[in-house]
Amino acid sequence: MNIHPVLQIFMVGAAILAGAIILNLLAGLIGVATWYTFAADMQYSGFFHALRKQGLNLLWLFVIYPLLLGLIGYYTAKVFL
Repeated sequence: MNIHPVLQIFMVGAAILAGAIILNLLAGLIGVATWYTFAADMQYSGFFHALRKQGLNLLWLFVIYPLLLGLIGYYTAKVFL
């Protein structure tokens, strides 16, 4: 498919944004921290205190969430572009 590069970037970005919204809703449903709660905790009690969260929250924020967003971007580009 021959799509203008700016449109390609927009499509991948829109897919990642939609995925982030869905993943944030999912995080709320399963009770793990989102970047919003992590940032608020950092602002309130400091960076190192925020990092002392439970293991699942850190695993979600620093491994699972970025991995899923990366997969969304990768497969959007691979399948639709």
